[in-house]
Amino acid sequence: MLQWDTSNNYSNGTSEEIIGKAIKKYNLPRHKLILLTKCLAPVSEHENVFVVPYAEEMRKDKKYVNQFGYIGASSMRTYQFAMMQICAEKHGWAEFISMQNQYSLNYREEEREMNRFCNETVVGLIPWGPLDSGRLARSIQDVATTDGLGDTSPDAIPTADAAIIHRVEDSAMNKGWFHESGRFGMD
Repeated sequence: MLQWDTSNNYSNGTSEEIIGKAIKKYNLPRHKLILLTKCLAPVSEHENVFVVPYAEEMRKDKKYVNQFGYIGASSMRTYQFAMMQICAEKHGWAEFISMQNQYSLNYREEEREMNRFCNETVVGLIPWGPLDSGRLARSIQDVATTDGLGDTSPDAIPTADAAIIHRVEDSAMNKGWFHESGRFGMD
């Protein structure tokens, strides 16, 4: 199985075009592909589920279950996710089958509650940002000069993150995965 998570608002739809070209070029059989996308609104315009009543939010999702077969959730507090699951169960509506949450070596907050809750309730976990916007895929010097997330000086990278990035870099070098370009990965 091959899984791609995309959206028409990632790179203004270019990501979906690239995936389409790859499927065609490599003649990938559709029955071996899992394609994930967003269908409510552009990422920047998602409704704030913190203020929308759970029943209203879950009732809206019914039409997407009928159209696509399943629904998943993304990036919310564990208690909110639990309340939405309880609401769906109470009304006989489809429950979320997946939680897409931020998760990387530099961001492990979800281990406290969300990952455990999902494991206990048999909800699939789909991490987003596993390379921490590329910070875990290149040397600390390269991160400091190319990070598009704000201040790019080496001092702007949190100490704990820098320590983890250094450990990943050391591991990559020990395994022979460090490229002269400053990027990690196998050839």
